[in-house]
Amino acid sequence: LFFSLLYSLFPVLLNIATKYFNIKLSDEQKIDWVNRFVSTVNAVITSAISIIALLNASEWVKHPFYSTCDMSNFVMKFISFYFVFDTAQTVFYYKALFSWQTIFHHFIALGGFFFIGLIRQEAHFLILYYSFSECTTPFVNLRKHLYDLELQNTILYKVNGMIMAIGFVTIRVFFITYSIWELYHRGLEIPYFTNIFFYTVYPSITCLNFYWTFLIVKGIIKALSKKKD
Repeated sequence: LFFSLLYSLFPVLLNIATKYFNIKLSDEQKIDWVNRFVSTVNAVITSAISIIALLNASEWVKHPFYSTCDMSNFVMKFISFYFVFDTAQTVFYYKALFSWQTIFHHFIALGGFFFIGLIRQEAHFLILYYSFSECTTPFVNLRKHLYDLELQNTILYKVNGMIMAIGFVTIRVFFITYSIWELYHRGLEIPYFTNIFFYTVYPSITCLNFYWTFLIVKGIIKALSKKKD
């Protein structure tokens, strides 16, 4: 219901804003913007609750692969419904939104959040690391908005790009990769499906994060090279 409301409300607000500020966007760009608005809302809510749950892990984590709490359960439900809705939107508006990276990401994310986290009620502490990494998503979305508005030469665009790159490198590449690996190799009892998760979803999402980080860093190096020339 929440995401249905957002997908209904944001197009109306976007139309009002584009007319008021005289912003010219194509139909495909409008669809993409609405999708990114919803993505940002999801990212802010899930990453905020995830970091709170992780910081208070001592109060609820008795076993990293079996313990759950109200906040972790909320995150599993909330982000699972988001990925379902966003996958449906991507398929329905495939001309504007479709990419194999997005579909691949959403399906493996649903395997983790929905099946392992929500259905099996396992590995909440581990999966919260991934939902925390969503804190980098708003910067990706803002970069696309600024690009569509042809504001690539503004300070905001450059600062946002640097924060996005730093976030991907520190959080998605180093922090998440190391944290999950270290947690998994503590010698604890690991549920059967969580074990499968580690050998399938973990390397898949890690490779995807490395690929996205590579593209971001490559883009920044290219932009700096042009500026130097």
